[in-house]
Amino acid sequence: MRPVETGEPATPAAWVDEQRSPGSSAAAGPPLKPRLLRALRSGLRAAYDYLGTVLVASALWIAAAVVLGAGGSELMALAAQRHRAALPLLSAIGGVVAAGIGTGPLTVALFEHVRRLYGHDEPYWREMAAAVGKLWRRGLGLAALQIAASVAMLVDGLFFLAQGSPVLRLCGAAFVYPLLFWWGSCLLQWPLAVERPDDPIWMLVKKSFLLFLDNLTYCCLFGASVLLITYFCFKTRAGLLVLTLAWAGTLAFLQTAVYRELLPKYGLLPPPEDPEAVAPGEPRA
Repeated sequence: MRPVETGEPATPAAWVDEQRSPGSSAAAGPPLKPRLLRALRSGLRAAYDYLGTVLVASALWIAAAVVLGAGGSELMALAAQRHRAALPLLSAIGGVVAAGIGTGPLTVALFEHVRRLYGHDEPYWREMAAAVGKLWRRGLGLAALQIAASVAMLVDGLFFLAQGSPVLRLCGAAFVYPLLFWWGSCLLQWPLAVERPDDPIWMLVKKSFLLFLDNLTYCCLFGASVLLITYFCFKTRAGLLVLTLAWAGTLAFLQTAVYRELLPKYGLLPPPEDPEAVAPGEPRA
């Protein structure tokens, strides 16, 4: 069973009038309230319908992340030989940075593929490789920004938490809130990156902030769900199998479904006719 398309086939998605905030509805009447369970069901159903894509993309993504992470960790370890006390931390940071940024082109190509599947374009798998070549700069740029901001806040927070002064420790604890906000908005940035290919990265970040703030409970619950799934994948043997075979691909479908669930609220998608399923037709211009 595949997602049912409703509404007219459309041109590439357009954002609400740039002079309006996401909080204002394009249609008359009360704004449509996004429903997380409906979006999750839609994303999981679509991931199951395209299980082959999920398995292949997830295996490729994890393999690339492992290779890049191992290489980055080793390079950082060689470069930080004089700082043996901080060598484990620096090595871990090097691995995370290399894996996070290096997989950016593959990540944006995966989200572009998922977007086309939701629009019933039915792309072939080989077209994902073509998308990597087309979108690699955008993927690298967005991934670099996400990783750089995350590492900066994590390192600063840990530094202040390690100090003896209670005031400095309080400052370190304060980094938790912007870090969680940043991670939550990052979940919306990849779907935005492929829906709005002409927008610069700073505009994608701005729109992800506005969407996150305007749908705070909805986005926080989804972020908590992603954290729980990821924790399960890393902490159990069965989870490691899921991590290898399905994690990246399934999250791409879930993030796309969660993002698209927000669009009817702003008049960018018609309201879903089926109350139990998101209508995955192309956003209206």
